Amino acid sequence: MNHAIKFFLTITFLSTISFFANAQKQTITFPDSSVYEGQVVEGKAEGKGTLKWSNGDEYKGSFRIGKREGSGTMKWMNGDEYKGEWKNDVFEGKGTMKWVNGQSYSGEWYKGKYNGFGKLTHVDGIVEDGLWQNGRFKTK
Repeated sequence: MNHAIKFFLTITFLSTISFFANAQKQTITFPDSSVYEGQVVEGKAEGKGTLKWSNGDEYKGSFRIGKREGSGTMKWMNGDEYKGEWKNDVFEGKGTMKWVNGQSYSGEWYKGKYNGFGKLTHVDGIVEDGLWQNGRFKTK
């Protein structure tokens, strides 16, 4: 690796550390009575934290500029749960969704939909395991 690339990577790494070092642990209460507790930079959730909605839903994980980003777990009051990767406040990357009725999907997500390789197990035991595109099963 040449020196210019090493220098760029070092500066990028140090800037990231400096940015998160500035994150202060705070509590933010929103007008809808939801509450965020965790790292905050410039008034927005940034880093690790927990967001609890007034209806009982809860997200624990990473935030970026006030949105769920990175890895985290979302638990809905009804018992449904998603554990995995997020981007721009939606499921994106690898993750597992378990519904309280017994149905589950484990695999890749894109913009909140099954996309890529994954396995959907229906309540009746039928399994669709293979390639998904835009929320629809394509092939095994």
